[in-house]
Amino acid sequence: MKMPSLSRFALAAALTVAISSRAAVAGYAPVVDTPTTAVTAAVATESDGRVVRSTTRNTGLELTTRPADFTVTGALAFDETKMMRVADLRPGMKGYGLTVFNGIKPEKFEAEVIGVRHRTWPKDDMILCLLKHPMLDGIGVVAGMSGSPVYMDGKVIGAVAYGWSTSKEALAGVTPIESMMGVFNATPRGEVDLGDGAGSSKNAYNAFMEMRRTLAFKSPFEPSKAAPEQFRADEFPESDRTRLGLPEQFTMQPLSAPLYVTASSPAAVRILRETFAPLGVEVVPGGMAASGGAPKFNAQNAENAPGGPVTDLKALADEVSGGYGLAIPFVEGDMGAAGVGTVTYRSGDRLVAFGHPMFGMGLVKYPMAPARVNTIVKSIVRPFKLGESVGQVGMVKQDRLPAIGGVFGEQAKMFDVRTTVDDQNYTGKHDYSFRVWNDKMIGPSFVMTTIEESIGAASRYGGDSAALFRYSLAFDDGTSFTKEDYSADYGAGMMGALMAGSDVGVLMNNPYKKVSPSSVEFALRVTDRLPQVEIVRAELDKASYKPGETVTVKWELQPYRKPRTSMKYSFQLPGDLPDGDFTLMVGDAYRRESLDMMRNPGGARIWDYASLVDYLKRNYPRNKIYITLEDRDSGVAVRGKELPKLPGSVIDTINATADRTEVAPLSGNVLVDADIVTESEISGSQSLTVKVARRN
Repeated sequence: MKMPSLSRFALAAALTVAISSRAAVAGYAPVVDTPTTAVTAAVATESDGRVVRSTTRNTGLELTTRPADFTVTGALAFDETKMMRVADLRPGMKGYGLTVFNGIKPEKFEAEVIGVRHRTWPKDDMILCLLKHPMLDGIGVVAGMSGSPVYMDGKVIGAVAYGWSTSKEALAGVTPIESMMGVFNATPRGEVDLGDGAGSSKNAYNAFMEMRRTLAFKSPFEPSKAAPEQFRADEFPESDRTRLGLPEQFTMQPLSAPLYVTASSPAAVRILRETFAPLGVEVVPGGMAASGGAPKFNAQNAENAPGGPVTDLKALADEVSGGYGLAIPFVEGDMGAAGVGTVTYRSGDRLVAFGHPMFGMGLVKYPMAPARVNTIVKSIVRPFKLGESVGQVGMVKQDRLPAIGGVFGEQAKMFDVRTTVDDQNYTGKHDYSFRVWNDKMIGPSFVMTTIEESIGAASRYGGDSAALFRYSLAFDDGTSFTKEDYSADYGAGMMGALMAGSDVGVLMNNPYKKVSPSSVEFALRVTDRLPQVEIVRAELDKASYKPGETVTVKWELQPYRKPRTSMKYSFQLPGDLPDGDFTLMVGDAYRRESLDMMRNPGGARIWDYASLVDYLKRNYPRNKIYITLEDRDSGVAVRGKELPKLPGSVIDTINATADRTEVAPLSGNVLVDADIVTESEISGSQSLTVKVARRN
């Protein structure tokens, strides 16, 4: 018997049932009987195909159990012998807390319960405590104390986590340990798969593509901003109240929201501020010391630092517990960038800290390290611990509202950034080394800042200069390429930092394939002059040529505020060249790249990962003069691949049968493609007509 065919509506219904069955197996149960949004849904019967109208439609799936990826074993119950509940606290109770004010070892401070603010967050309370210690007199609670455990009757009640801007007394908001234990128990051990798209998005990919096209920076966290504020290397950061981070009102704030960095370059600081502003994180320049693996300096071996050298990092990791400093080092080496706070509670190989989120990103893979505190900076605006990472000993895996949760003995993924800067007018050649957190959104911004900081340290931040730079990128899938360019502008080296960082960002966030950088190599040579030259005139040595003859083209160059000079180039015409007119161009990098776009508009389209890499590899340095000879033949390009010199009938057939989105017209072929390296930034172009005739 012939089975009746399903209508498209019945087929959709069948697929829905199949999907629902699979979802139930994965830990989800389909909602089938609860009316939700009152909209009209179309349902078909198999018998006659008539559409029956319903007045309700289910909007999704109801979560009944936690997905397998989030399952955590070894949950630790609330320990009544070590912990105290909020319900047992009373105003006037006195106890103590632990934190590091100097060096590595924690010390005590006094704490008095003022009261409990109920439902500060949904279903969560905040404990108010007044803290006392000579280091806190007259300055309030210090940024970096967040996570400092507070004890009453020898039991931990929670973590110092919040303070009030401009407060003169150390009134702290304490996150209850009850809330933090939820984070502790949700912190998984071992490998956690965050998914191919974790920490990235198509919006981030588009944002980094826009950066590399415009060489203007904007945060990848807000790519949909209607009119993004952009800046170039010749702009200094603003110095208004917002940029300085001055409090505009009396507000409760997390105590370690600032990201402490050693960056001093105005452009580098601006990049980081623009990156982290959408996350509510403030960047504090000079707030920590570089550390963790730099060949010239390692915080573990700092003989003259507070607390002395750390001779056994593993032993220190075993010792770390409530009150010890904790760092999240996003950059290590010759530049440091880290969030610094305090450990609240540890049991076995897991801990909770901070008492508030770092970024609030949920399940994460942040690097985790013990922290050294150099001193307390008693700022009237925002006092903070001046600290540094000692070296990675674990990984933060949960970043939630009540706390961050970490595991010892695991390592977050980092990649190497190595830079070489040569400025013979200053101190010559210098090499720098960094390790950058392998994050798709934040990592590329740190690539830019480490490069810019290298330039500032070995040369300068701004001013008129010329920079010749080269960078090489390598990724874990074997992708690698090298590019070079030249810029003569105000703060010329910044262009190279933006180019390298945006290329890294594009590939890390690409929508085709998951890749991670393994290394970034960047080399730059700086001079203190502005050698800018314009091509102003060109001429040929003959009026017409025979196939196979040598053509010599001569052009004049106009340097800035200097006499004109001239150059020439000779090349041989192909022996089988037909009679006709051919276009000769002598021009700059912009015209050379434009020629590719005009000839083959489909060549710039990106179809897959391979075509994306090809697109990024395109490289026309600005210190070269480009000479091209082009015919007027036609063809087509299929997925960017050129099929030149095709008969019209073949072109028509391809256009009629191929996917229109994959086919583009091809106008002209490049017969001669040469370039000449100069020591100037070239601008302008000249076009000439080369006449070819077998009979003159």
